[in-house]
Amino acid sequence: SFEGSRLGFLTMIGPDAGDVVCEVDNGRWRCRKQLLDRWSYFWRLSVVLLFEGLPAGRHVARVSLHPEKPDPSVLKRPPTNEHWLQCVQRKTDHKLWLIDWLVGE
Repeated sequence: SFEGSRLGFLTMIGPDAGDVVCEVDNGRWRCRKQLLDRWSYFWRLSVVLLFEGLPAGRHVARVSLHPEKPDPSVLKRPPTNEHWLQCVQRKTDHKLWLIDWLVGE
């Protein structure tokens, strides 16, 4: 749960990024954000804003990774580094790196 009118998070975006689905207050507000973009052939830090303009007060958020993998054709070029090849081999090539919540009033 959190208290505020904005919600986001700090994450790593890379070739294993997918779509994040978030519900606030049992689905009263919902969003789906695609994290994979043309620059996701390498990993980088990113701030993702999920909601702003929520009523002030306490809220409960539920975040999940959409099970469908995004289309890798959006990438500027295919990922080729050793870490990515290990992710594919271990079948960990679709995940959400949730580092920290960002809440604002």
